[in-house]
Amino acid sequence: MSTRATFQKKYLRKYTLIAVASLLWAAYCAYDAFYAYPKKLKYAEAFAKITGDDDEDRRKQWKAITDEKGWPYNANHFPKKPEKIRHNIHFSYLVGAAGLLVGIPALFLLITNRNAWIEGSDTSLTTSWGQSFDYKDVTEINKRRWDKKGIAILKYDDNGTSRIFVLDDFKFERMPVDTILRNIEACLKPEQIVGGISEAERDKQKSASKTSDTDSPSDSDSASSES
Repeated sequence: MSTRATFQKKYLRKYTLIAVASLLWAAYCAYDAFYAYPKKLKYAEAFAKITGDDDEDRRKQWKAITDEKGWPYNANHFPKKPEKIRHNIHFSYLVGAAGLLVGIPALFLLITNRNAWIEGSDTSLTTSWGQSFDYKDVTEINKRRWDKKGIAILKYDDNGTSRIFVLDDFKFERMPVDTILRNIEACLKPEQIVGGISEAERDKQKSASKTSDTDSPSDSDSASSES
């Protein structure tokens, strides 16, 4: 009987949100860097060539230039200094690139994991991305991060080459992954499970703890026996 675990939708939604937000931000920065700010820079460079210290005189000269070239005119605000706008262009390049560095990997993860799954039978495991191995070929399971992160690192032999497979019950459906892990552990020796105990051993400890709690007398029973 096979057990299939699909990629959890909450992570797909997370990747979608990050990809959309980051790529939209990168597009906004690109608009500023390649269109909006260069347009303002053209106005600023033209205004910087105006001579004179009197604001009213400079305003008249600027009005004449804008009328001639068909540029927007605002009597209350002069264009910023060209150096300031060049700085804004360079900053837009930087933050836009940061958006791409975040958005593109998130988009890649969304696309590659949208239909991802892992499937385990009683004797072997296969995945949607083509990785597969028999349980008998597993040489070690490291469960150091299993309790806190839900991650178990499997090492297995692939025709003489040591390979790694990561079982993750946070990104993939938890119950099927846990079942697959138990099936793999059932084929291993205790010394092949490192960084933690097997799930079967964990069940024994829980059962023993419950039995101990049931067998231990309550405080009221102890008081009655003493009286």
